[in-house]
Amino acid sequence: MPQRHRLHPAWIILGVLLFATNLRGPFTAVGPVLEVIQQAFHIGAGQAGLLITLPLLTFCLVSPFAALLAKEYGLERVLFLALIVMMVGIGVRSIGPLWSLYFGTAVLGAGIAIGNTLVPSLLKRDFPNQIARLTAVYAITMGIGSAVASAVVAPLVIRVFA
Repeated sequence: MPQRHRLHPAWIILGVLLFATNLRGPFTAVGPVLEVIQQAFHIGAGQAGLLITLPLLTFCLVSPFAALLAKEYGLERVLFLALIVMMVGIGVRSIGPLWSLYFGTAVLGAGIAIGNTLVPSLLKRDFPNQIARLTAVYAITMGIGSAVASAVVAPLVIRVFA
């Protein structure tokens, strides 16, 4: 049987932190530009509320299956799949029509739900003696990514659409 090559722990931690920067920002960045989205798509408050609620609904529906997928296909493969699903969701969400905004948001939410559920398992498995510290760094990184996304989205929208 071929020997499995392991990455240096620093690379694993860097990958986890880069992943973490993208687990909140795609949703928290919607809030500051929600009025612009409403005007661009001619949607009311109810539809805008659905857009904000959709990721949470997706989390509830997808998260319970993340561990089953990881058990069946392997943790790393499923995390990689989550990244691909997130990229597809962002792409679909960005193509233009209203349906793509909702569908892309749901797909993006599915990828984030899988990643959000499984990254702590990776930390626990690969760094059993550093779980508390790395989980704290992971959580802080998610918060920073979220804050940065929320802070830069409005100026970007103003610059692009002004």
